[in-house]
Amino acid sequence: MSTPSIEFAGHKFQPQLCGALYWQSENTLIVSDLHFEKASHFARHGNFIPPYDSFETVNKLKKTCDRLTPKRLILLGDVFHDQYGYQRMAEQARSIFDTIISGHELIWIDGNHDRGHAPENVVVHEKVDIAGIVFTHIATDNPMCEISGHYHPCHIMVHKGHKMRRPCFIFNEKKIIMPAFGTLTGHLECGSPAIRSIIPDPHFAVLGTNRILMK
Repeated sequence: MSTPSIEFAGHKFQPQLCGALYWQSENTLIVSDLHFEKASHFARHGNFIPPYDSFETVNKLKKTCDRLTPKRLILLGDVFHDQYGYQRMAEQARSIFDTIISGHELIWIDGNHDRGHAPENVVVHEKVDIAGIVFTHIATDNPMCEISGHYHPCHIMVHKGHKMRRPCFIFNEKKIIMPAFGTLTGHLECGSPAIRSIIPDPHFAVLGTNRILMK
């Protein structure tokens, strides 16, 4: 089965079932909205959630990096659910994450949850332009081509009379909005006004059970 791709700004990007985007010609892996330590954030506020989200997310990221062996890694913001998430990570999860980010050419984009906080020696960017494509956390009305995250888009599908919400990439000729990579994240339906104001006539790459569904 051939790998589906998104033609964007004169380049080819391959959406991955895990929610990452691979830019093969640049050997670059792009992920957004990992939201590490979301469970511990809620626990601090009296809402207990089993604290396994960071382990699951960081192991998924490691497997993806091991499989695709990218040279460059772009993190599109909200890497942590709050500005103290890195300090709360369990030692094993933090060690895996540190190994990942130190082993790649890293571009760390600031998110509205991170608020400029990152591990020591990591340079935080508001946005970065590579080959005429702007990488940022939240999409803008800038006419330049942008790849962003923030909205955690999902597509509603009907199967045997039942509605299913599936994470997806949503895109047109100027914008790509990434799905959330984290294992403990909510989703915003692609028909919501916030998303449609950015991409009124979208295409979708939906994360199916075992393949990407292009719509």
